[in-house]
Amino acid sequence: MTLLHCPLLNLRSTRNFAVNGGFQGPIYKILQVHLRMHICHRFFKTDEGTWAAEKVIDVPSKKVEGWILPDMPGVITDILISMDDRYLYFSNWVHGDIRQYDITDTAKPKLVGQLFLGGSILKDGPVKVVEDSELKVRFDEVTCM
Repeated sequence: MTLLHCPLLNLRSTRNFAVNGGFQGPIYKILQVHLRMHICHRFFKTDEGTWAAEKVIDVPSKKVEGWILPDMPGVITDILISMDDRYLYFSNWVHGDIRQYDITDTAKPKLVGQLFLGGSILKDGPVKVVEDSELKVRFDEVTCM
């Protein structure tokens, strides 16, 4: 089963589809034990005229205490692309943030905005983040980047 044959949750094309393709995510790999809910792929037409896909965004898990598992995965939902094809937005549902990526280079999206609105990680909530490979400050000090 190849990437393009896996069931997926979201598929969004850019307005200039023939040139830029679009983004898909997340993917349900039925034959694996776990779901890949934290990865976003871009799809595009190759120089040979065939379609291809590659991973461009991977939301890392956070090591936590007080949750059902020791690692809390990111869960990407609700992918949107701005009308000018410059930004990709998605909800990182379990962590509780909405992310904005600059996609002017669709092969290398850059995280340029992040807003925390809730989710499983709350300032005074029961879940405590003990290791976070993305944020360099404590979660309760961050509201947006």
